[in-house]
Amino acid sequence: MDRRLAAILATDVVGYSRLMAVDEAATHTRLMQLLAEIVDPRIAERNGRIVKKTGDGALIEFTSVVDAVECAVAIQTAMAELNADQPEESRMLFRMGINLGDIIVEPDDIYGDGVNVAARLESLAEPGGICISGEVYRLVRNKLDLDFSDRGWQELKNIPEPVQIFHIGQVGGQVEPSRPAGQKALLRLGSVERQEASSSMVSVPPFTLPHDKPAIVVLPFRNLNRDPEQDYFCDGLTEDITTDLSKFANLLVIAAHSAFAYKGKSIGVQEIRQALGVRYLLEGTVQRSGRRVRVNAKLIDTAGGHQLWGERFDRDMEDIFAVQDEIIQRIVAALAIKVDAAERERALHKETNNINAYDAYLRGVHHYSIESEGALEKCRAMFQRAAEVDPNFARAWGYIAYTHVQRWICGWGDDSELDQAEEHARTAVLLDPDDYANHWDLAFVYLNKKQFDRAMREYETALRLNNNDADMLVEMAEMLYYVGDIERGIEQIQHAVRLNPYTPDWYRWILGWGYYLLKRYDEAIDELDRMIRPPSQVQLVEAAAYAQRGDLETAGAKMARFREQRPDWTLERERQTLAFKRREDEEHWIDGLRKAGLPDGPPERQDT
Repeated sequence: MDRRLAAILATDVVGYSRLMAVDEAATHTRLMQLLAEIVDPRIAERNGRIVKKTGDGALIEFTSVVDAVECAVAIQTAMAELNADQPEESRMLFRMGINLGDIIVEPDDIYGDGVNVAARLESLAEPGGICISGEVYRLVRNKLDLDFSDRGWQELKNIPEPVQIFHIGQVGGQVEPSRPAGQKALLRLGSVERQEASSSMVSVPPFTLPHDKPAIVVLPFRNLNRDPEQDYFCDGLTEDITTDLSKFANLLVIAAHSAFAYKGKSIGVQEIRQALGVRYLLEGTVQRSGRRVRVNAKLIDTAGGHQLWGERFDRDMEDIFAVQDEIIQRIVAALAIKVDAAERERALHKETNNINAYDAYLRGVHHYSIESEGALEKCRAMFQRAAEVDPNFARAWGYIAYTHVQRWICGWGDDSELDQAEEHARTAVLLDPDDYANHWDLAFVYLNKKQFDRAMREYETALRLNNNDADMLVEMAEMLYYVGDIERGIEQIQHAVRLNPYTPDWYRWILGWGYYLLKRYDEAIDELDRMIRPPSQVQLVEAAAYAQRGDLETAGAKMARFREQRPDWTLERERQTLAFKRREDEEHWIDGLRKAGLPDGPPERQDT
């Protein structure tokens, strides 16, 4: 056998089957064109050998690890530029995985664990991203100026030993909010975060079981239909049951974001118990056929792996709300938790009984994205459709308000967006004052309008109705920073991490900023370094933290990288985004940015 050490690059197209189903001929022609004009020339430039092409994928061999990584980055950069002008649904994105290993070489193929690991890494990469093994990282980290994020040691299917994985984020940039330090472009559980959660099993510290209340996770319901377009309904059912359970104060409910880390994966009950610190898990399947829906659900005690309860529901689609109620009541009965009448009523209350409005709402939540203005408008149209079908559907009005705020945050609208958001959020609260989510949406509007007293009242009301929503706890923490209660804000985030162990990046962003405000600069830097896809604004917090720590060289480098993206940003503009109640907090923040090199104002024009 001919054996040699080689760098292996595995790649395929994200969602190729979906694109082919829409327009088979056009998709095939476009892929062939991309391979000929973008992919193949860059492989040749770096002395790569295309071993084989498999439909939408390819396997490439390199003699140099640096060449392999540079080739992958060059392809992804070119693809990002090409996709910038394309509508989101038409974009063709690649996933890539790179490994260094011993391979068996044949004229038309290569074999071995080195190849298998590369293929597994490719499947873990984000759309537009690159996953590399620890061996590759150690050889290129000091040779290539790239942002690597450590995904930890992971077990890969049919690979005997765990593999350390690093990720190179989406190359070519991403849509970012136009306001750097204050308001964040938060993404509740839309398609992008579901994909991020399910595409990687990053290491999380094991949690111990709580002593004061039972802990439970609702695993993603599996779609038994062959049509992947029905995923939105299964995911929505998972999220709704999770939300309903979170309304019980005597339950600790793991956030849906962390549950989606297990979507499509075969993970043992004991492993989930150890990773999430849960005593119970709910799992199930969904199958739709016309106006009928079949739901199988079972509750498992992770201590022994035995089933506490299981049921099959074969109902008309109009009865899906009754199915949800019955599942909730069976869980509460099986766990024997104490609930009062108000809790039970809130948990079983349904925001709408109109299946068409509910279906449009689920589609909007599923496709929620701020990656482009078009993507945001597409999901808002779904929420508006839900509100048109059922004008009393409060959650739909709340999400319409939320999208208006995000348009303003992303710089796609003026201050009138916030006025429209307030109007819709107040409508939601008037329609259903007992739903915590409506108060949360109104609080988010007031937070961005810098009306902190009003925001605090709405957050406190939402918290009283449901103290188990991790995203809300973290979002509220940012407001607590502004009013000077930074310690409480950090405590809320730490509790949120317990509820959502597979922590989204924006949690780390707000937590890192809180550590900075408390002058715990090392902890701020450590937390921000753990972000997987940090937007450029994070470099402001890092720069300020390094500057306050006395490392002006690193601070200056971070600030320079930020100003490459935002040359127009100044201390004057930064002050306009802030509204700290305590002057000392604002001055502390501005002082760090000034030390790091952010200028006071735009350079004076020179007459020639």
